[in-house]
Amino acid sequence: MVTIILETIAVNEDGTVPNDSRLKFDFKNVGRIASLLKLGEWNDENAEIIKLTPEKLSEQIFKFNGDSMYGWEFINVDKYDEDFEKWESKASLDIKLQEKNGYLNTIDIFSEHFSENCKTIDLKIWFDYLEIRTIQNESISLQEFIDRGIRGWNAIYDGNNNMTEKHGIVALAEEKKLRTTIPIRNTGFWDKFKSLFN
Repeated sequence: MVTIILETIAVNEDGTVPNDSRLKFDFKNVGRIASLLKLGEWNDENAEIIKLTPEKLSEQIFKFNGDSMYGWEFINVDKYDEDFEKWESKASLDIKLQEKNGYLNTIDIFSEHFSENCKTIDLKIWFDYLEIRTIQNESISLQEFIDRGIRGWNAIYDGNNNMTEKHGIVALAEEKKLRTTIPIRNTGFWDKFKSLFN
């Protein structure tokens, strides 16, 4: 099992913003883990690549000083498979834990630390299923996770000051306009994400 703790965009059913919106994602029956850590921007093909051991992976992610790990459509995205093919041969870490099982799904996340010493990290995990827990180890259903996320992003688009203060995300004027004139389609990421585990 591989566990990742991620800060999530979330609003509770009663409209309040959680004091702690971090969640633990437990990836079960993992088949493979790969990562690329390089000293440079994401598109710098000449950046130095740092080799990692499994023990050093968490440490290196922690060294990003709390910078966000990003992803939007990050479960089973064909584009990310294509991106991985470009850096697979020079990966900092690439461990195959199983040969046949553990490859039903993938998640791809990344982070970029902007400074004089810019660095980026990509992480790809192959797994069969996942479970979600709060930071207090209480189980959270996939539907609740999805609903919290939809409410959270809608709050940002609606200009909710509490969400802006907590996450530092402000919707552009155009986004607010789109939010009020275009309904949320039922064929987007949340439905695709949910369908993977039903």
